[in-house]
Amino acid sequence: MPELPEVRTVANFLDKKVSNLNIVKGECFFSKMIWRNSLNEFMQSIINQKIIKVFNYGKYLLFQLPNKMIISHLRMEGK
Repeated sequence: MPELPEVRTVANFLDKKVSNLNIVKGECFFSKMIWRNSLNEFMQSIINQKIIKVFNYGKYLLFQLPNKMIISHLRMEGK
């Protein structure tokens, strides 16, 4: 499992690479992780949204969109 310094490194790298870009496609490998909406609803709601910033909160990666926040975790494999 990645430790906090590695998560910060990934967050900083992603922030430089994807900030101010729009999401054109999404893919979910664990549909049970989408719990507030149906998977299709969630995917439609993030398409064409601009990624404002990527940062970490502890070991979580947060992708800030204009009206949503996507929370991700690198899991045990660091992916």
